[in-house]
Amino acid sequence: MSESPAQTASSPLTERERQRLFDAFYREHYEISFRYLRARRFPENHTRDVLHHCFVLAWQRFDEYLTAGRPRYWFLGILKNRERYLASRLALDPGASPEQVAANRDDRPGPADLLLDAERQSYFFDTICALPAHYADVVKLRLEGFEYKKIAELLGITVKSAEHRMRRALVKLEAPVRSYVEDYLKQ
Repeated sequence: MSESPAQTASSPLTERERQRLFDAFYREHYEISFRYLRARRFPENHTRDVLHHCFVLAWQRFDEYLTAGRPRYWFLGILKNRERYLASRLALDPGASPEQVAANRDDRPGPADLLLDAERQSYFFDTICALPAHYADVVKLRLEGFEYKKIAELLGITVKSAEHRMRRALVKLEAPVRSYVEDYLKQ
């Protein structure tokens, strides 16, 4: 049941009603606003920051939106103003070359990337822990960045034994885990 603009203007909203209306507003506008900013060539992580800031502005000015009768393109105005400001500040323009866009790209991993990486590491760690303990210890220490000399010292074995255990562990690991460990060690 939707309130008319006249009802909203004549009777002040409680904080809870205002929050409920803003939550609905947020759900309705988030996806299309995100797409709009991405189409304007903002980097994905930067887009989330810009969008968050725009919704903070919208929350601060939300009474204006309600008293104006909930204009359809009100939030688009906030987005465009913020986009123009950042475009001038970051030298991002709609006709920017891919090199210009790449120069302004935000390379931080997104939340989805971090979650997938944590899930992948969890699976690999569980697989490594399933190895016999004397192999698993060498692999874990190696993945933490220790050299074979330090691993040998920590485990009380020779450097050759540490290298041998690592090779044996790699043979025992499943192919995807083995390639992950090998790629990780090459970095």
